Amino acid sequence: MFKHRLKKLANTLDRYDEEYMNKNNQITPYHILFKDHGDEIASLDIDSAIRYCFETIESLNEQFGESNDFYKITDDKVEELKQYFNSSEASNGMDVLFAIKDFLLESEGLEIHASRLKKIKK
Repeated sequence: MFKHRLKKLANTLDRYDEEYMNKNNQITPYHILFKDHGDEIASLDIDSAIRYCFETIESLNEQFGESNDFYKITDDKVEELKQYFNSSEASNGMDVLFAIKDFLLESEGLEIHASRLKKIKK
């Protein structure tokens, strides 16, 4: 079991490079969703895209959550994402993908560029 856990931890940085990292040099599910699953998300209807994102986040958190090199999305952040989808005008998978990109930018410290945050501050 210990050997399996070490393999799991080492696997985070082996599978993803700096393009998947936030401002704290951690791999984030937002980056993985946007870069590796973006086409899939964009092609789905709104409900399927949202479900796909949450299932993927949960899977990534489970797979890499113990690693210090991984940005585990907390329950609070999951709730924030859910609230965003409930209150937004998102109507398709592309809108969901843009929301994921906004959370990605926020994780990189680029909140000012995130369109959802611009809308909230108006």
